[in-house]
Amino acid sequence: SLDSQFQATRAREMGDFAEAYGLTYRVYDSQNDAYMQLTLLERARMEGARAIILCPLRPSLLTESLTSIQRARIPLVLTTALTDGFGGVMLETDNTSVGRLAGEFLGSALAASSTGNSNDTQVVILEAPDSAYSSARVDGFLAALRASTPAAQISARLPGGAQRTSSLEA
Repeated sequence: SLDSQFQATRAREMGDFAEAYGLTYRVYDSQNDAYMQLTLLERARMEGARAIILCPLRPSLLTESLTSIQRARIPLVLTTALTDGFGGVMLETDNTSVGRLAGEFLGSALAASSTGNSNDTQVVILEAPDSAYSSARVDGFLAALRASTPAAQISARLPGGAQRTSSLEA
């Protein structure tokens, strides 16, 4: 969803690259809705998309469309690795390492402020509990934080999800 700073920045940067190469570029925002993503993917094809960059929300829902994209030989980039790449290129993120970096950063910040050695250091984790990438990031975060700041206490793990509104509510 373009509601997140990360995704909005990613979309803008891709637009900058496309412009630099003289390519037509259009963003279709599914607003983190898997069914809307499916319909927008089909709309992009009807509108003549010659290449597709996709961050699949629910891959099982996209199988028929992605198979059709592969048959039509439309270049495809998936921002998440799937079991089947549908003839496209898949980008893979090491989510455990991403979480570890965040845990190391927080551990360093706590050490620099000297609160990291206190048993009063409370940490709240905002996560997307139904997401494999979030679970891997939290695992990496906790491992690094416990290694650098063993006195830190996890006071809560709140489900924020991938949507901005649910994260703000948490």
